Amino acid sequence: ALDAVANWMTAQGIVPTGPGFFRYDLINMAGQMGMAFGYPVAPGTRGAGDIVAETLPAGRYISVLHHGHPDELYDATIMLIEWSKVRQVDWDVAETADGDRFAARLELFNQAEGDPSDDWITEIRIRLRD
Repeated sequence: ALDAVANWMTAQGIVPTGPGFFRYDLINMAGQMGMAFGYPVAPGTRGAGDIVAETLPAGRYISVLHHGHPDELYDATIMLIEWSKVRQVDWDVAETADGDRFAARLELFNQAEGDPSDDWITEIRIRLRD
């Protein structure tokens, strides 16, 4: 999906202003997940069809950098979530019947070119409740 967005952007002459990302809007480990895929772009950039230009919510975020293969991101995310419990950090998330709906929960891929490798650096970033 991220490649499809990149190809559409290239065809439109839109240049990303940062690394590609996955946005987890709805987390339901026993059911379906709600996700978006994209790249940061210049303000005023417009999408078309299934491509939507949005602004992430302003506010405070907690992030952690993971250096390694993307297959390890689940474990890195679990460590961040467990750390947040110890530190009594409140994510900007609403518990719904469909799952946990996050205001902004992202994985930003700082080396999104080519096949995944052990050298990738990924930032996990989650918005905090105001």
